[in-house]
Amino acid sequence: MSRYSPRAAPASLWGRFLAGALTVVTTGLGLIAWIALTTFAVHPIMRAYSAPLAERWWDSVANILFALIWLASVYLSGYFYQKAAARRTLWPLFAKVTLIEVLVPLLGMGIALLLIRLR
Repeated sequence: MSRYSPRAAPASLWGRFLAGALTVVTTGLGLIAWIALTTFAVHPIMRAYSAPLAERWWDSVANILFALIWLASVYLSGYFYQKAAARRTLWPLFAKVTLIEVLVPLLGMGIALLLIRLR
């Protein structure tokens, strides 16, 4: 009885290339999400609830936090895409990550609109 499992086989060259290409797509979507979240959610909330001096400080802090989150998501998605390519489950993982990257700015914008209307 063999202990070989096709799911444990190393990813093919095509799988590795596809994982790298999807990492680049995830990177681009992450940048778009970062810009959308900053422009349409963070800045309106800061203008509505903070003083001008604090607004500049919060803008810097928000950009640093979003940059760190974006960088971590790029590295983690690349790592998990490579693992998923080896297990041949790359497309479901890519769909989940893409869904999260689309929903986070939309939820942020919804929360920003709600907070601004409540003010």
